[in-house]
Amino acid sequence: MNTSFTINCSGWEDPDQPLTYQFSYINYVQASVFYVSGEPIAPAVVLPMGHENNDFNLTLNIRISDRLGASAIKKLEVKVGRCDRSL
Repeated sequence: MNTSFTINCSGWEDPDQPLTYQFSYINYVQASVFYVSGEPIAPAVVLPMGHENNDFNLTLNIRISDRLGASAIKKLEVKVGRCDRSL
């Protein structure tokens, strides 16, 4: 079973439009960008499982940049593990 995640960063304002949204995750030590767009809502994505040694937590980096290159970065932790339910 896979769980899809949707990331929504609506509501950011900056006088130096347009804004660019970049979403990535860090698994182990490697960052993987999975979305770059001028739209603040990413399509649903299935994220990889977090590392067992980190309680299956996966770090997401959300970067919002304006047209001049100034940006804000928000880090989020999500738990992505396996489901051990029996059918």
